[in-house]
Order: sequence, then structure tokens, then C-alpha cells
Amino acid sequence: MTRSRQVILDALVRLRCPSTPKEIAEAVGTRACDLATVYRCMTLFEEMGLVHRIDFGDGLARFEIADDDPTGHQHHHLLCRQCNRIVKLDGCVLGEVESALARRYGFVEIKHRLEFFGVCPDCQHAGRGAASQARKRAS
Repeated sequence: MTRSRQVILDALVRLRCPSTPKEIAEAVGTRACDLATVYRCMTLFEEMGLVHRIDFGDGLARFEIADDDPTGHQHHHLLCRQCNRIVKLDGCVLGEVESALARRYGFVEIKHRLEFFGVCPDCQHAGRGAASQARKRAS
């Protein structure tokens, strides 16, 4: 483990949520390593199973520390469509679905990815405030 790799891994642990390579590089600081090094390390860490790549469909790869879930399941996330706040969801009810699919179709080592999208309470509150101000201005 090189010093750069350790610093990057430590930063990812501190961030505690799925983070882009740019966010990781900013957390590390340019004196420790550059963005290209972060990208290379994320690729290596993913191959080693230390991190998971998360894709929220916005064209940005995010990474987070791999869980020590004994079932091998990744946890799921809830992403605010307005502010991009990410909430880690505990538990997964899809293990039973995976088992049923395995039995029915004869597959093994079934994995799944599932992410939820919505609007967080802070953005709801901010939206309500903006909507009521707009109504006041219109009247």
C-alpha cells in the first residue's frame, strides 16, 4: 500500500458516502496526489473489492467503501434529485427475490443494483418557501 493509496482510502472513509473521484481528490488535497492518481486508485480498489462503483445515471461514477455485509449484498441509496444528497439505506429485502430467481431459472451468484430517487425534506421545505413567495409576488 503506497502512501497515496492510503491517503485516498482514508479520505473515502472520511467522506462516508458515494463520492466522485473529483470529490475524493478535493478531500485528499492536491499536495497528496492528483486527480489522475485518484482515478487509477479507484480502478485498482474496485478490482480488489475494496470499493464499489455507484452509478446514479447522471454520468458520474461514484465510489464508496465496500461493506462487510456477510450476505455479499451491496446496500442501496436514496438520492435527492434536487440537491444530490445521498442517504444510505440499511437492509435489503431483495435477497428473497434473488433466491426465488435462482431456483426458478437455475442461475447462481445473482447480484442486483437498486437505487431510489426523490426529493429530500430540506429541498421540499425550500421548494414550499419559494412557491409561497412566488404566489405572494403574483397577488
